[in-house]
Parts: sequence; C-alpha cells; structure tokens
Amino acid sequence: MEKDRTFRITDDGDEKDIRDIHEKLKVFNLHHREASKNVPIGIFYEDQDGKKLAGLTGETFGNWLCIHYLFVEEHLRKDDYPYTGKRHYYTKQL
Repeated sequence: MEKDRTFRITDDGDEKDIRDIHEKLKVFNLHHREASKNVPIGIFYEDQDGKKLAGLTGETFGNWLCIHYLFVEEHLRKDDYPYTGKRHYYTKQL
C-alpha cells in the first residue's frame, strides 16, 4: 500500500462519503456501459395471500442490473446458500 494513502473506517453513515462513492461509481459505470435508460425493477416471491416472502428491488440499464435491496424470509434461507441471510465480511490487502 502506498505510504501517502490510508484507510478510514467510519460508523456515522456520513452522507457526503456515501455521495462521493456513489458519484464515482456512476461515472465509471456510465463510461463502460451502452446507452440506455434506467428502468426500475421489482421481483417478488409471494404466498397465495400476496404476502411477500422474498424480494429484490433495483433497476436495469442495458444489460446491467443494479440491486438496491434483497430480502429473503429467514425460514426460506438455507445453510448451503452462504450469501442469503448471513453477513460475510471480506478484506483484501490493496
């Protein structure tokens, strides 16, 4: 890691920090994707009474899918599907 760079870990949800990262991601994505409009998307798994048991919300643009929220009721989560229901933290040396 470069000596003039540091990691800063926060626990305050600072809106400016979030906006800065969102803007950088938008600039990168816009430069690397085909021209298209953003289309909202919702995919829901419901029981016979219309109660939502799982769902995904986000948007599509071209061949890209941006997931905003993903939820699966706890009783539907399986131990052999490691990315549903449990948080996994990964670190990588830069």
